[in-house]
Amino acid sequence: MAKLILKLNDKVLSEFPITKRKITIGRKPENDLVIQNMAVSGRHARLDYKKGKFIITDLKSLNGTFVNNKLVTQAELKVGDEITIGRHTLVLTSDDSTATLTGETVLPKDGLILDSDSPTRRILGKKKTPDAGLQGETTKPITQQGVVSFVSDDRPDVILDRKITKIGKGKEADIKVGGLLVGKVAAIISKRPTGYYITPVGGMGKLKVNGEPVKDVYRLQEFDMIQVGSSKMQFYYKDN
Repeated sequence: MAKLILKLNDKVLSEFPITKRKITIGRKPENDLVIQNMAVSGRHARLDYKKGKFIITDLKSLNGTFVNNKLVTQAELKVGDEITIGRHTLVLTSDDSTATLTGETVLPKDGLILDSDSPTRRILGKKKTPDAGLQGETTKPITQQGVVSFVSDDRPDVILDRKITKIGKGKEADIKVGGLLVGKVAAIISKRPTGYYITPVGGMGKLKVNGEPVKDVYRLQEFDMIQVGSSKMQFYYKDN
């Protein structure tokens, strides 16, 4: 069974079995894991479980999210990794270190409420970028619904249930983004039987996925980071 062990100043405070495949961490009470700490943002980070992997994503927090003392935007976790948020540390662990983490248990419904007031200094860091393009495209039909989650602000997630979803600053855009060089429709996400594909359309602002400019059609992989103008979003699949 996979767990998160919460520590403060090397003292273990609590242990939480993991089951929810999407766990939000932050100061606001609607988070799954609530830490009442001025160094923690309202929506600070999200832990996702997918295909046997845990992925931690910083949600544009003020003081940053650290994995093993390194500032990250997004990182894949392994057993023993330490996630630092403010002065608190969450350690990913398992009862059987040789077992696959299955994520089959559930966090306490009421979450966790803690209090501390020590800020953490934010530093700059780099993020590893996966390969872009259509490599590895498969003809196997997808059965899950694609979703984009905003990282740059607190807007609700957008379910990609249309064949074409337009991104831009014009009134015709389904997802509104800002930016001086962003076109009325800057990019489109198309839903196909084999997956979701993003394509740059107009404007002088560059569409980026995982920090790399996209010049042609790109097949989105789960947890890809999309940037159009000043807006950043993360793509993932909604659990059935």
